[in-house]
Amino acid sequence: MFAAKRDRTVFEQWRPELRAEHRTDLSLQAELRSAIADGQLVLHYQPLVDPTGRVRSVEALVRWQHPDRGPLAPAAFLPQAERSAVITDLTDRVLADAVEQAARWRAAGVHLPVAVNLVARMANGLGLTLVAEGVEDQHTADVLSGLGFDLLQGYHFSRPLPADQLAVGERTTV
Repeated sequence: MFAAKRDRTVFEQWRPELRAEHRTDLSLQAELRSAIADGQLVLHYQPLVDPTGRVRSVEALVRWQHPDRGPLAPAAFLPQAERSAVITDLTDRVLADAVEQAARWRAAGVHLPVAVNLVARMANGLGLTLVAEGVEDQHTADVLSGLGFDLLQGYHFSRPLPADQLAVGERTTV
């Protein structure tokens, strides 16, 4: 049943290895709950830039500073979190940390919107800012700008950075 829910299929034939997978899933959930409580989740911020290269906002990206396995990218824990109730605690923590950082920037005179991805996705066409992610070269940036995207984000402009390494107050372009 757990595998069918996880894989979003109607049924799953029981196999002995499913017991180990279930144990691993439960273990990861428990570890993640502890990580949230112990402050092991950290946010990095990736700039969102307009077509001229000016930083308009940043996106908060969660990372897990695992005590034994080292830094973990979201792909290592978010899919499991999304399949369990732990996603609520994780979302609360990420939102609280992002708001706290935005307040620190504002207090320092830097008015920088902070975006946070949530599990519930909203459809385009609701009057929201259109953001293109994953921009890795100038050609792609030019094409997306021509298509009407408001903001561009990706390694072409910057990799995700800890808040203290993001030089938002010192420059307006990347």
